[in-house]
Amino acid sequence: MKNWVLYYSPHCPDCPPVLRDLVADDADVEYVDITGTMLSLKRFLSLRDHCDAFAAKKETGQVGIPALVKNDGEAVYFTWEEMEAAHLPKRKERQK
Repeated sequence: MKNWVLYYSPHCPDCPPVLRDLVADDADVEYVDITGTMLSLKRFLSLRDHCDAFAAKKETGQVGIPALVKNDGEAVYFTWEEMEAAHLPKRKERQK
């Protein structure tokens, strides 16, 4: 499993721009479409239900995506600005 995971859904209006930008930046991230399979949805819900970073999202009735997660919840970023500031590794850097 990768250190960084982006949880997203193509049905969420906030997700496609973030996904596009991460792919364009060649970020070394695992991409998980939470609406793609039941397993992906369960994986996301398990994280969301046990990670304090999602508390405010749940309180306001939000799903909590897009969510860029480092090391199973060590850090969680919800906006492109936060994600960009995280200085994600590039796929090419990892191959060296």
